[in-house]
Amino acid sequence: MEEVPTAASGSHGITRHPCRLSGIAITRALVLERYCWSVTGRQTREERQTAGDAERLRHAIRRARSDLGLSQEDVAHRAGMATSTLRKIEAGSTVDPSFFSVMALLKVLGLDPNSLDLDLNSGGTWSPRSS
Repeated sequence: MEEVPTAASGSHGITRHPCRLSGIAITRALVLERYCWSVTGRQTREERQTAGDAERLRHAIRRARSDLGLSQEDVAHRAGMATSTLRKIEAGSTVDPSFFSVMALLKVLGLDPNSLDLDLNSGGTWSPRSS
């Protein structure tokens, strides 16, 4: 299976394993998207899929906020973040929101990370290589 090095792992890599994305995997997907783009200057099929998952997450956050009739200011305040941070997440102008920011938003909006049905690489997720 193809290995993709990460900035955190140095010479170690990570491999694909099938499972649904949740919490930490969402953050890994966003970080991986940023790292791969910066190293290669172009996106692979897997990176495009990751970008698609990030886009679906952004849309889910924006849709839930709208459905609840909340402003960006209301949601940002309840999640303990700056309104500008939420604005960037919803607009897609930040590639790597922190795990805690994403989880705080999901909690405020009543979204379960497991119900978002986000997949990476046709149903896979990135996880550390076992030793």
